[in-house]
Amino acid sequence: MSVREQLAAYVLGVLPADEVAAVEAAIAQDPQLARDAAALSVVVERLDDAGAVAPSAALKQRLLGTIAASTAPGRVSSIASRFAAIFDLTVERTAEMLGSLANPTSWMGAPGTIRMIHFKGGPAAAALDCGFVEVSPGMTFPLHRHEGEELTLVISGEGRDSLGNELRPGTEITMPHDSQHAVTATSQEPLVYAVRFGKVLPPKL
Repeated sequence: MSVREQLAAYVLGVLPADEVAAVEAAIAQDPQLARDAAALSVVVERLDDAGAVAPSAALKQRLLGTIAASTAPGRVSSIASRFAAIFDLTVERTAEMLGSLANPTSWMGAPGTIRMIHFKGGPAAAALDCGFVEVSPGMTFPLHRHEGEELTLVISGEGRDSLGNELRPGTEITMPHDSQHAVTATSQEPLVYAVRFGKVLPPKL
């Protein structure tokens, strides 16, 4: 396992004692690794301040592992890297947004239903509607029509839409203007995906 892959466990304080020294030595020698460790530490603090319902250690580590992968050399296909590109976000903002998934106060809606988080994209996505959607196991996001292009990136969980598309972590689907579908969560954990929506404006006459 590389030092970067150990970073999430190190920041959470669950890395085996015999591996800590090597990670700390690498951080001391690599300024970028040190910055990444600091960014992950900020996310941990926000998760710990999430409120009465604290995220589990396993969920924290999974989220931090995804975030850490965003800056790993050669990992351009990682979920976090793709998320940052789709929404035109910095590494720090990407860490903040992915960290918000474990904060109960970030979500609009009750647990066990369909919930959403709205956020502002970067400069290239500033005019688009951006957010996360969480569909609880066995539930379906109702059939809806897109008045503009919709781009979806699956973060966690599994599902299927009414067009037959299989949805798994890393799945990316672009739906054109005037298309429609419904989305069902099929795994035992919620289906969470990020979505970017842009309304198509009528041509000027």
